[in-house]
Amino acid sequence: MTDFGDLSTTELAKQINDEYSVILEAERTNLQKAMAIGEKLIALRRRIAPEHGDWQAKLKLYCPQISYETATRYIRLSDKREELDKAATAKSVATTDLTIEEARKLLSKPTTKGNSGSGGKPNNIVKDLKKQIDGFIAEWSNLNEWQKNFFVKTYQDEIVKVLEEIKSRAGVVPALQAPIAASNAGIERRA
Repeated sequence: MTDFGDLSTTELAKQINDEYSVILEAERTNLQKAMAIGEKLIALRRRIAPEHGDWQAKLKLYCPQISYETATRYIRLSDKREELDKAATAKSVATTDLTIEEARKLLSKPTTKGNSGSGGKPNNIVKDLKKQIDGFIAEWSNLNEWQKNFFVKTYQDEIVKVLEEIKSRAGVVPALQAPIAASNAGIERRA
């Protein structure tokens, strides 16, 4: 490991901040790139998979590095560009300043405690929360090892939030109480 002893503390901090700014800027340009890819994926889907069930297999054939989940996410971002622009404007944020994850959060339907956004029905609550967890897993699987190491705490925190949401609704959905206890025990053992 390099000790950087030849740099003053101020110089070292400046280098750290400069390099981190490059990372942040790259993350912000990724949304624009993802939406551009989404547009191209829509065109590709129309060409190679006009039938409903063919898309996933043909995507794998033509674009083996892009998972179905990532393609779906990019297509959704592209399809919802106007909605995203409006949501960003409402939050006084430029779309060009958003990361992919921030854009996804702006497009997601807000839920309030006691109302899952699906009428508060137990089955819909479970489905909504399962979608959130599936989304985290899909994103995680698309990260490279460096990104996984860098974002591990963020993903753990997000999954814990979802589990806390499930736990808070356990009284509403008695059938979830046992699986929640098992999930919490698994997380506590790993933490």
